[in-house]
Amino acid sequence: MALNDDSGESARGRGFATYTVVQEPALVAGMKKSDAFSENSPVAGWKVSGFDDLHVVADCGGTDTYFAMEVGPQLTRTWEVPGSPGSSDLFAAFVSAVGEEYGCSGITGQRTVTPTGG
Repeated sequence: MALNDDSGESARGRGFATYTVVQEPALVAGMKKSDAFSENSPVAGWKVSGFDDLHVVADCGGTDTYFAMEVGPQLTRTWEVPGSPGSSDLFAAFVSAVGEEYGCSGITGQRTVTPTGG
């Protein structure tokens, strides 16, 4: 996703944000073996495991499902405008909407922590 603005070509190429959903068992299993992965929820109020508050694994109808969001330079530019949604708000909206479609439990609704810078 990218904004149609005066951003340079490099910034437009990296865009606003990239959203990912993965249910491939081999990929999710590989992620869970990473030293950086934690079974403890990185998002207060959500029943997930993961790497941080923008990279989580949830139980979706009995299938481990990885949700991720990468922040692009156009998104960081919007943080200069008062009232712009931060990365945690955008990720919560994404995971709640998509998670409902996949039958995920414990990840919809309001997050109870907002990280700095987003």
